[in-house]
Amino acid sequence: MKIVSAAAPLLALLCVAQIAAEADVQLHDLPNAEAGDIYSVYSALIKATAGTGNSSKVLISDNTINGAGRGGCLKAPAGEQSEHYQDQIKNFAERNRVHYKLLAKFAVGRPYELVRTPPARPSGRSAAHFLFSGVGFNAARNRAVVYMEYGGGGGVQFLTKVTGVWTVDRQRMPYVVDG
Repeated sequence: MKIVSAAAPLLALLCVAQIAAEADVQLHDLPNAEAGDIYSVYSALIKATAGTGNSSKVLISDNTINGAGRGGCLKAPAGEQSEHYQDQIKNFAERNRVHYKLLAKFAVGRPYELVRTPPARPSGRSAAHFLFSGVGFNAARNRAVVYMEYGGGGGVQFLTKVTGVWTVDRQRMPYVVDG
């Protein structure tokens, strides 16, 4: 296993401990008022990462993971607009105190399946699939932050909604594990 990042060994250890602690968590329904935007954020990230129009099935975890534990001490991206990120970071921490069950409400332009446990590959590694944290929004719900894992890596994604479409604004990829 090759680890890319100075913080990766500690972060990987924390993630393993966190995943073990999440095995028997109580799942909650997504907040009704935000559910549409939450699924739109997840769908935008899946399309940006895995593409659309492909006939191969996308695997998505059927519940959220604790993004606050994986995202570490989440801080706004540096720069002149860092204050624009504070609301969603605060909401992100609040939203990730519980786990949410996810339903088949994704719009990803290709087949997908919700799974509890990723299927094992012949090498014993898990097949690549998407895991998401709860989504943190600003008050206007036009900026979001979410933690996402896919294909052996994970990171925090900052998104912006412009004319009804969510797009990735900034990414923070705290670790990448490549077998």
